[in-house]
Amino acid sequence: MKKSIKKLSGIGQYYLESVPYANGRWYYAIDSNHGDIYEAQEIFEQGHELKGDVLTLVSYPEGEIRYQSGRRKNVSYVSPVFNDGCVFFATVDFNEKEISICRFDTGEGKINIVEELSLDKLETCYNLNLFGEPLTLSVQYSKDGEMFFHIVYPENVTIKGELRESFYHREGDRLYSSRWHEDDQLNYYEDTVIRSVKNGEIIEEIEGDITVMPDGQLWLIK
Repeated sequence: MKKSIKKLSGIGQYYLESVPYANGRWYYAIDSNHGDIYEAQEIFEQGHELKGDVLTLVSYPEGEIRYQSGRRKNVSYVSPVFNDGCVFFATVDFNEKEISICRFDTGEGKINIVEELSLDKLETCYNLNLFGEPLTLSVQYSKDGEMFFHIVYPENVTIKGELRESFYHREGDRLYSSRWHEDDQLNYYEDTVIRSVKNGEIIEEIEGDITVMPDGQLWLIK
């Protein structure tokens, strides 16, 4: 049976992405002309003006645009996540050197600012992300041959990891990363490292890679 096509207009981008942890209930699009936030930061610091992003939130299965931001010059958006029944996202205002963490109430459709942080707290905007439980804002970057994972919110903690690690999930004090390996025969594989948020020490190492499912479940792939 032929299925009908639902049409959504005014989004700007031609694709939607699923909001992490929302179990397929929410989708988003970020209309940007400069790539990711790190690239936007470089363009701005070179003296160029940014057109600014537009964030759109769409509910499923209704296919309704529930929120769409205005476009502001030199303002970029961090991709949203679902947490505690709400959609959270962050804005980076390069003019004011300020990061705002915002909460979208999915019931009332209202936006509230949860936290405002100085952009000067960050070494860089590279890999600036929201994720995890509790809601966490972080950057991950390498410097002088070492890798650092800096949690900006809700704590201010910097963890030194391995250059082969990529952090992607948090549950309380447990911080998850994927670590890649390559042996003498050039066989590639990954394992999972769980570190303490408090001191960065390794709590557990697991053979295989963990995938975070749309509802927040963790699936171990071995």
